[in-house]
Amino acid sequence: MLQRILAATDFSSTAQHAVARAARLAAEAGARLEVVHVARPLSRSLLAWLRREPEVAAAVEAAHRRLDDVVASARRYGADVRGHLVTGAPVTALAASARRFRANLVVVGARGALRFRDQMLGTTAERLIEQHSGEVLVVRKPARAPYRTLLACVDTGPAAAQALRSALQLAPQATARVLHAYEPPFASFLRHAGLHAQAREHKALERRRAREALDAFLRDTNVDADRLKVTLKIGEPRQVIERAASQFDPELTAVGHHTSPLAQPFLGSVARHVLRMGLGDVLVSRHG
Repeated sequence: MLQRILAATDFSSTAQHAVARAARLAAEAGARLEVVHVARPLSRSLLAWLRREPEVAAAVEAAHRRLDDVVASARRYGADVRGHLVTGAPVTALAASARRFRANLVVVGARGALRFRDQMLGTTAERLIEQHSGEVLVVRKPARAPYRTLLACVDTGPAAAQALRSALQLAPQATARVLHAYEPPFASFLRHAGLHAQAREHKALERRRAREALDAFLRDTNVDADRLKVTLKIGEPRQVIERAASQFDPELTAVGHHTSPLAQPFLGSVARHVLRMGLGDVLVSRHG
């Protein structure tokens, strides 16, 4: 159950979308919204600070005014909202603030086109997902209405289960589609060996196994199955997700992020890919 949401703002247009979505979700859930702006830390040199004191004071005062405006705007959704100005490196400060406020959900804005630095090191949202132990909602579009369409991209692990449960909670009115992609082992080997009958039998067997595993996953996840439209597709997950997203145009996409040592590449191979596809909003649930 959502009790406390943290929304990050750098006063950009994408941050405005994030705060608006967070305020809408907070009002719907009866949760408190903590809006956080991270400012650069002051110079460690006392002499340098003294020389810039009037400039620093004016900048801090301006940031407080802008933060007050953001909070006032968020309160128009009917949410209980508080603003906080903190200093530090953005990702570290946001993760620390999320722990401090015991936030169930952190909401951040998405970038547009990725810079070279982002491609190499990851965006603020991606690096926050790596540091924050909970769920992160990356907002790309204005929050004009509750979510109407949801695409949950699942494997059969605990992170995907949490992503599905949370997404259904964030989008209670949405048409919800669950997408599971699987790749039968040895299928290409059988085809290349000219064993076409065996390849067909193997493909059918693996589909049955994938369906049984998905059905068991949905039962164990304890969600309302009547709400779900389940799609099972053969293929590489990133390609399957891209085709499904193009077809369904979801307003909210949910994906899990595993952090065990063996599954660490998952963010790079699937969750990171989903974040960079330019979809609507993306919810990433972390496990491990």
